[in-house]
Amino acid sequence: MDVARCAACGDQLIEEKSFCASCGTVVNPSPFADPVASPAPAAVRNVPKPKTSWIVAGVILAIVLAGGSIGGVVMAQNRAAERSAATRASRLGELKSLYAAAVAVESASEVGVNYSDYGRLVREAAAALAVYEPKDADAKAVAADLGAAIDFYKSANDVWAIKFDDSPAVAFTDFKAEHPELDAKLELAGGYVDNAIQEYWAKAAIEMDAARKGLSDYDNSGKR
Repeated sequence: MDVARCAACGDQLIEEKSFCASCGTVVNPSPFADPVASPAPAAVRNVPKPKTSWIVAGVILAIVLAGGSIGGVVMAQNRAAERSAATRASRLGELKSLYAAAVAVESASEVGVNYSDYGRLVREAAAALAVYEPKDADAKAVAADLGAAIDFYKSANDVWAIKFDDSPAVAFTDFKAEHPELDAKLELAGGYVDNAIQEYWAKAAIEMDAARKGLSDYDNSGKR
């Protein structure tokens, strides 16, 4: 055991005395005092770390849900566009069927046809017009042009029938009275029935040209 001694005189120091008993020298600090204890380190507070993995997962889920929502909207828009295109294509097909019936009469009038075949084609075109129901304004406009053309073809067929009447001159006079659209200059001269037929076909051709343009526009509008 170490013995504490006075730094001035070298005598042994008495425990619990703050001065040397031999020479009176103040002992400071007392060699017998407990060494000053170092303060205990402050307790470290364990702060919970944020759960980064959950945050990342949440962000990813939000992105997926947002993407799914946007994707759903896009898919719905695409389906709507497809249905619209399919509807337009169906309407175009119906309109083309009516147009084809009218074109059959038009072609016959251009290349020559007998009365019986011409009458059959006119009746078929009129029947196609009777059952056709336009589904939109554009189709209705084209159908109106085709209908006007078919009416002129029918009038040509009616005036053609005068050739087979027992009194063609009288029949033609009555026909003109019922059809003011016919050229009043047509006289009861040779070929008056043929002239009337040609006049009706010329009127029908104008309506067919308008129908062709309308049908082309209708077709092109469905491709945009």
